[in-house]
Amino acid sequence: MCSLRYREYNLELVKLDLNRPLAEQGPFVVVVHKLCDMLIKEIGGDSHAASICKQFDELCLSNPRMRVIDPLSSVRAILDRNSQYQMVKAALDRLDDRVSVPPFVRLDAAEPDANIRRVRENRLKFPLVCKPIVAHGTEAHTMCLVFNECGLRKLGPVPCVAQQFVPHGSIVYKVFDYRVLLTLGSKFQVIKRPSFKNVTAVAQEDLIEFHSHDISKPGASSPLTDREAWLRPDERGDAVVFSSRLVRAVEAVWRATRQTLCGIDFIVEEETGWLYVIDVNNFPGYSGMENFLWELTQLIRSTAMQASTEAEPTNGLVVT
Repeated sequence: MCSLRYREYNLELVKLDLNRPLAEQGPFVVVVHKLCDMLIKEIGGDSHAASICKQFDELCLSNPRMRVIDPLSSVRAILDRNSQYQMVKAALDRLDDRVSVPPFVRLDAAEPDANIRRVRENRLKFPLVCKPIVAHGTEAHTMCLVFNECGLRKLGPVPCVAQQFVPHGSIVYKVFDYRVLLTLGSKFQVIKRPSFKNVTAVAQEDLIEFHSHDISKPGASSPLTDREAWLRPDERGDAVVFSSRLVRAVEAVWRATRQTLCGIDFIVEEETGWLYVIDVNNFPGYSGMENFLWELTQLIRSTAMQASTEAEPTNGLVVT
Protein backbone atom coordinates (compact mmCIF):
# COMPACT_ATOMS: atom_id res chain seq x y z
CA MET A 1 0.00 0.00 0.00
CA CYS A 2 2.77 2.38 1.00
CA SER A 3 4.84 1.56 -2.11
CA LEU A 4 1.82 2.08 -4.37
CA ARG A 5 1.26 5.49 -2.85
CA TYR A 6 4.82 6.56 -3.61
CA ARG A 7 4.67 5.20 -7.16
CA GLU A 8 1.71 7.50 -7.77
CA TYR A 9 4.12 10.37 -7.22
CA ASN A 10 6.84 8.82 -9.41
CA LEU A 11 8.97 8.03 -6.38
CA GLU A 12 10.65 4.72 -5.69
CA LEU A 13 11.14 3.42 -2.16
CA VAL A 14 14.55 1.84 -1.60
CA LYS A 15 15.78 0.54 1.73
CA LEU A 16 19.35 1.32 2.67
CA ASP A 17 21.33 -1.84 3.36
CA LEU A 18 23.52 -1.05 6.35
CA ASN A 19 25.47 -4.28 5.78
CA ARG A 20 26.80 -2.95 2.46
CA PRO A 21 29.02 0.09 1.86
CA LEU A 22 26.69 3.07 1.66
CA ALA A 23 28.82 4.68 -1.03
CA GLU A 24 27.83 1.86 -3.41
CA GLN A 25 24.10 2.61 -3.02
CA GLY A 26 22.04 5.32 -4.64
CA PRO A 27 22.10 7.98 -5.92
CA PHE A 28 19.07 9.27 -4.04
CA VAL A 29 16.91 12.37 -4.00
CA VAL A 30 15.72 12.11 -0.38
CA VAL A 31 16.92 10.01 2.53
CA VAL A 32 14.66 9.46 5.53
CA HIS A 33 16.39 7.78 8.42
CA LYS A 34 16.03 6.91 12.07
CA LEU A 35 19.66 6.44 13.04
CA CYS A 36 19.30 7.69 16.63
CA ASP A 37 20.10 4.22 17.99
CA MET A 38 23.28 4.11 15.92
CA LEU A 39 24.27 7.57 17.14
CA ILE A 40 23.77 6.49 20.75
CA LYS A 41 25.91 3.40 20.16
CA GLU A 42 28.52 5.61 18.51
CA ILE A 43 28.58 7.80 21.62
CA GLY A 44 29.02 4.65 23.70
CA GLY A 45 32.09 3.62 21.71
CA ASP A 46 30.56 1.00 19.40
CA SER A 47 32.97 0.79 16.45
CA HIS A 48 30.40 -0.76 14.07
CA ALA A 49 27.89 2.00 14.76
CA ALA A 50 30.62 4.61 14.41
CA SER A 51 31.54 3.16 11.01
CA ILE A 52 27.92 3.34 9.78
CA CYS A 53 27.53 6.92 11.00
CA LYS A 54 30.80 7.89 9.34
CA GLN A 55 29.71 6.28 6.05
CA PHE A 56 26.39 8.11 6.25
CA ASP A 57 28.14 11.45 6.83
CA GLU A 58 30.42 10.74 3.85
CA LEU A 59 27.41 9.79 1.68
CA CYS A 60 25.83 13.15 2.49
CA LEU A 61 29.04 15.07 1.83
CA SER A 62 29.57 13.38 -1.53
CA ASN A 63 25.95 14.10 -2.56
CA PRO A 64 25.35 17.72 -1.49
CA ARG A 65 22.06 17.97 -3.44
CA MET A 66 20.59 14.95 -1.69
CA ARG A 67 18.03 15.95 0.97
CA VAL A 68 18.33 14.27 4.36
CA ILE A 69 15.55 14.05 6.93
CA ASP A 70 17.22 14.85 9.29
CA PRO A 71 20.96 15.65 8.99
CA LEU A 72 22.98 13.72 11.57
CA SER A 73 24.50 16.97 12.80
CA SER A 74 21.02 18.21 13.76
CA VAL A 75 20.13 14.95 15.48
CA ARG A 76 23.43 14.80 17.38
CA ALA A 77 22.82 18.33 18.67
CA ILE A 78 19.74 17.30 20.67
CA LEU A 79 20.92 13.91 21.96
CA ASP A 80 22.66 15.58 24.92
CA ARG A 81 19.82 16.83 27.13
CA ASN A 82 21.86 19.58 28.74
CA SER A 83 22.95 20.97 25.36
CA GLN A 84 19.39 20.55 24.05
CA TYR A 85 17.92 22.54 26.93
CA GLN A 86 20.52 25.29 26.56
CA MET A 87 19.78 25.58 22.84
CA VAL A 88 16.01 25.60 23.26
CA LYS A 89 16.05 27.97 26.24
CA ALA A 90 18.15 30.52 24.34
CA ALA A 91 15.71 30.40 21.41
CA LEU A 92 12.58 30.68 23.55
CA ASP A 93 13.91 33.41 25.82
CA ARG A 94 14.46 35.60 22.77
CA LEU A 95 10.72 35.48 22.10
CA ASP A 96 9.92 37.25 25.39
CA ASP A 97 6.58 35.42 25.15
CA ARG A 98 6.12 33.68 28.54
CA VAL A 99 7.62 30.47 27.22
CA SER A 100 10.88 28.84 28.30
CA VAL A 101 12.55 25.70 29.66
CA PRO A 102 12.22 24.90 33.40
CA PRO A 103 15.38 25.79 35.37
CA PHE A 104 17.96 23.02 35.00
CA VAL A 105 21.55 22.09 35.74
CA ARG A 106 23.88 19.31 34.64
CA LEU A 107 25.04 17.02 37.44
CA ASP A 108 28.14 15.00 36.60
CA ALA A 109 30.15 14.72 39.80
CA ALA A 110 30.59 11.31 41.41
CA GLU A 111 30.62 13.05 44.80
CA PRO A 112 27.04 13.88 45.98
CA ASP A 113 28.16 17.00 47.87
CA ALA A 114 29.40 18.52 44.61
CA ASN A 115 26.03 17.93 42.95
CA ILE A 116 24.21 19.44 45.92
CA ARG A 117 26.42 22.53 45.59
CA ARG A 118 25.56 22.75 41.90
CA VAL A 119 21.85 22.70 42.67
CA ARG A 120 22.27 25.36 45.35
CA GLU A 121 24.46 27.58 43.17
CA ASN A 122 21.87 27.49 40.38
CA ARG A 123 19.06 28.18 42.87
CA LEU A 124 16.95 25.24 41.76
CA LYS A 125 13.98 24.45 43.98
CA PHE A 126 12.82 20.98 44.93
CA PRO A 127 11.29 18.76 43.73
CA LEU A 128 13.59 18.04 40.78
CA VAL A 129 13.13 15.70 37.84
CA CYS A 130 16.50 14.07 37.14
CA LYS A 131 16.90 12.73 33.61
CA PRO A 132 19.75 10.82 31.92
CA ILE A 133 22.03 13.08 29.91
CA VAL A 134 21.39 11.00 26.76
CA ALA A 135 17.98 11.92 25.34
CA HIS A 136 17.28 8.76 23.31
CA GLY A 137 17.05 5.04 23.92
CA THR A 138 15.46 2.86 26.58
CA GLU A 139 17.59 4.20 29.42
CA ALA A 140 16.71 7.79 28.47
CA HIS A 141 13.21 7.25 29.87
CA THR A 142 14.30 6.03 33.32
CA MET A 143 14.14 9.09 35.55
CA CYS A 144 13.94 10.14 39.19
CA LEU A 145 11.78 12.58 41.09
CA VAL A 146 14.00 14.04 43.82
CA PHE A 147 12.36 15.80 46.76
CA ASN A 148 15.34 16.99 48.80
CA GLU A 149 19.11 16.93 49.22
CA CYS A 150 18.93 13.47 50.78
CA GLY A 151 17.39 12.33 47.51
CA LEU A 152 20.31 13.83 45.59
CA ARG A 153 22.66 11.71 47.70
CA LYS A 154 20.74 8.61 46.60
CA LEU A 155 20.82 9.59 42.94
CA GLY A 156 21.93 6.90 40.53
CA PRO A 157 24.55 7.15 37.78
CA VAL A 158 25.67 10.56 36.57
CA PRO A 159 25.86 12.53 34.33
CA CYS A 160 22.24 13.60 34.37
CA VAL A 161 20.18 16.77 34.09
CA ALA A 162 18.24 18.01 37.11
CA GLN A 163 15.19 19.99 35.97
CA GLN A 164 12.97 21.92 38.36
CA PHE A 165 9.48 20.45 38.60
CA VAL A 166 6.75 22.78 37.36
CA PRO A 167 3.17 22.14 38.59
CA HIS A 168 1.16 21.55 35.43
CA GLY A 169 -2.05 19.78 36.38
CA SER A 170 -0.98 16.29 35.31
CA ILE A 171 -1.17 17.15 31.60
CA VAL A 172 1.56 17.18 28.95
CA TYR A 173 0.95 18.37 25.40
CA LYS A 174 2.94 16.44 22.83
CA VAL A 175 3.49 18.50 19.72
CA PHE A 176 4.34 16.42 16.65
CA ASP A 177 6.07 18.78 14.24
CA TYR A 178 6.73 17.99 10.58
CA ARG A 179 7.93 20.33 7.86
CA VAL A 180 6.46 20.36 4.40
CA LEU A 181 8.80 22.97 3.00
CA LEU A 182 11.05 25.46 4.70
CA THR A 183 9.17 28.26 2.96
CA LEU A 184 5.82 27.05 4.30
CA GLY A 185 6.86 26.89 7.92
CA SER A 186 5.56 24.44 10.47
CA LYS A 187 2.79 21.86 10.38
CA PHE A 188 2.03 20.12 13.62
CA GLN A 189 -0.55 18.24 15.64
CA VAL A 190 -1.03 18.48 19.39
CA ILE A 191 -1.79 15.36 21.43
CA LYS A 192 -2.90 15.63 25.06
CA ARG A 193 -1.37 13.02 27.39
CA PRO A 194 -1.29 12.31 31.15
CA SER A 195 1.70 13.54 33.12
CA PHE A 196 2.88 13.94 36.70
CA LYS A 197 0.33 15.05 39.22
CA ASN A 198 1.31 18.15 41.14
CA VAL A 199 3.85 17.37 43.85
CA THR A 200 5.67 19.43 46.44
CA ALA A 201 9.03 19.19 48.17
CA VAL A 202 7.23 17.84 51.24
CA ALA A 203 7.02 14.10 50.64
CA GLN A 204 7.39 10.86 52.55
CA GLU A 205 10.19 9.70 50.27
CA ASP A 206 13.46 11.34 49.25
CA LEU A 207 13.49 9.94 45.72
CA ILE A 208 11.10 8.10 43.40
CA GLU A 209 12.34 6.30 40.29
CA PHE A 210 9.98 5.99 37.34
CA HIS A 211 9.81 5.30 33.60
CA SER A 212 8.38 8.20 31.63
CA HIS A 213 6.43 5.89 29.29
CA ASP A 214 4.51 4.58 32.31
CA ILE A 215 3.46 8.14 33.09
CA SER A 216 2.49 9.55 29.70
CA LYS A 217 0.66 6.71 27.96
CA PRO A 218 -3.05 7.39 27.29
CA GLY A 219 -4.07 4.50 29.53
CA ALA A 220 -1.53 5.22 32.27
CA SER A 221 -2.68 4.29 35.76
CA SER A 222 0.47 5.17 37.69
CA PRO A 223 0.04 6.55 41.22
CA LEU A 224 2.21 9.44 40.03
CA THR A 225 -0.51 10.67 37.67
CA ASP A 226 -3.91 12.21 38.25
CA ARG A 227 -6.03 10.46 35.64
CA GLU A 228 -9.14 12.47 36.49
CA ALA A 229 -7.28 15.74 35.97
CA TRP A 230 -6.11 14.53 32.57
CA LEU A 231 -9.59 13.48 31.48
CA ARG A 232 -11.55 16.49 32.68
CA PRO A 233 -11.86 19.55 30.38
CA ASP A 234 -9.04 22.05 30.78
CA GLU A 235 -10.20 25.11 28.89
CA ARG A 236 -7.49 27.38 30.28
CA GLY A 237 -4.66 25.00 29.43
CA ASP A 238 -6.10 24.17 26.02
CA ALA A 239 -6.49 27.87 25.24
CA VAL A 240 -2.82 28.43 26.02
CA VAL A 241 -1.65 25.48 23.97
CA PHE A 242 -3.88 26.03 20.94
CA SER A 243 -2.72 29.61 20.51
CA SER A 244 -0.43 31.70 18.37
CA ARG A 245 2.04 31.62 21.27
CA LEU A 246 2.47 27.89 20.78
CA VAL A 247 2.99 28.39 17.04
CA ARG A 248 5.76 30.91 17.75
CA ALA A 249 7.33 28.58 20.30
CA VAL A 250 7.28 25.59 17.94
CA GLU A 251 8.82 27.74 15.21
CA ALA A 252 11.57 28.91 17.58
CA VAL A 253 12.37 25.34 18.67
CA TRP A 254 12.49 24.19 15.05
CA ARG A 255 14.82 27.00 14.02
CA ALA A 256 17.11 26.26 16.96
CA THR A 257 17.24 22.48 16.53
CA ARG A 258 16.78 22.19 12.74
CA GLN A 259 14.53 19.15 13.13
CA THR A 260 12.14 18.29 10.31
CA LEU A 261 10.50 15.40 12.14
CA CYS A 262 10.35 15.98 15.87
CA GLY A 263 8.28 15.75 19.01
CA ILE A 264 8.19 18.60 21.51
CA ASP A 265 6.75 18.10 24.99
CA PHE A 266 5.04 21.21 26.39
CA ILE A 267 3.49 21.79 29.79
CA VAL A 268 1.46 24.76 31.04
CA GLU A 269 2.28 26.09 34.51
CA GLU A 270 -0.96 26.17 36.45
CA GLU A 271 -0.56 29.44 38.34
CA THR A 272 1.05 31.58 35.65
CA GLY A 273 0.02 30.09 32.29
CA TRP A 274 3.67 29.97 31.20
CA LEU A 275 4.51 27.41 28.52
CA TYR A 276 7.52 25.20 29.20
CA VAL A 277 9.37 22.81 26.90
CA ILE A 278 10.49 19.76 28.88
CA ASP A 279 11.87 17.60 26.04
CA VAL A 280 12.56 17.50 22.29
CA ASN A 281 12.84 14.19 20.43
CA ASN A 282 13.89 13.41 16.89
CA PHE A 283 11.49 11.24 14.84
CA PRO A 284 9.17 10.18 17.68
CA GLY A 285 6.65 7.36 17.44
CA TYR A 286 3.79 9.71 16.43
CA SER A 287 1.39 7.60 18.47
CA GLY A 288 -2.07 9.14 18.39
CA MET A 289 -1.33 11.38 15.43
CA GLU A 290 -3.92 11.24 12.68
CA ASN A 291 -2.88 10.32 9.12
CA PHE A 292 0.82 10.16 9.91
CA LEU A 293 1.73 8.05 6.85
CA TRP A 294 -0.14 10.44 4.58
CA GLU A 295 1.59 13.45 6.14
CA LEU A 296 4.97 11.73 5.87
CA THR A 297 4.28 10.99 2.20
CA GLN A 298 3.48 14.65 1.57
CA LEU A 299 6.63 15.72 3.39
CA ILE A 300 8.82 13.42 1.31
CA ARG A 301 7.04 14.33 -1.91
CA SER A 302 7.40 18.08 -1.34
CA THR A 303 11.04 17.67 -0.31
CA ALA A 304 11.74 15.69 -3.48
CA MET A 305 9.95 18.31 -5.59
CA GLN A 306 11.99 21.07 -4.00
CA ALA A 307 15.19 19.12 -4.67
CA SER A 308 14.20 18.50 -8.30
CA THR A 309 13.90 22.24 -8.95
CA GLU A 310 17.56 22.61 -8.05
CA ALA A 311 18.98 19.53 -9.76
CA GLU A 312 18.13 16.76 -12.20
CA PRO A 313 16.25 13.90 -10.47
CA THR A 314 18.40 10.89 -9.68
CA ASN A 315 16.81 7.72 -8.39
CA GLY A 316 14.19 8.11 -5.73
CA LEU A 317 13.81 7.77 -2.04
CA VAL A 318 15.47 5.91 0.78
CA VAL A 319 13.92 4.94 4.09
CA THR A 320 16.07 3.28 6.79
